[in-house]
Amino acid sequence: MVAVTVMSAALAQDTVAVEAILPTDLPDPFRWTASVVERDGAGTLRLHVALPAGGAIRRDSLRVVPVRTDGVQLAEPVVPPGVEVERDDDVRVVLLVADSTVDVPFTCTGGAVDVALLVVHQGCQGGRCWPEARTWIEVEPCRGR
Repeated sequence: MVAVTVMSAALAQDTVAVEAILPTDLPDPFRWTASVVERDGAGTLRLHVALPAGGAIRRDSLRVVPVRTDGVQLAEPVVPPGVEVERDDDVRVVLLVADSTVDVPFTCTGGAVDVALLVVHQGCQGGRCWPEARTWIEVEPCRGR
């Protein structure tokens, strides 16, 4: 079973300097989903983000933070490489500019079977950016194993 819940719309606005920060009361259009993929006895938590038209996520802002991992050992997340672009102020940033998937390999170690993750990202659209957003993801990757 996979459940995805948005926990908070924004973090502090001073986390990343950008051209313009959108107000925090606007909904974050970047939607995360989660699934469990198993191949040859190995498991992967697949975290997928759907980007709005013209949207991008700053790769340097993307973090997967384990909150509860009892009974599951997580490996380092595998984040797509993204595209390097130069902003108007000559700063180069790497962006995810298409719907993207972050894979988190895992191994079931026994005990509890659920995992809670916090996905943190900063999305931008049309040169304007939202403050960093948090998405709370709960997954039961080891149920029935």
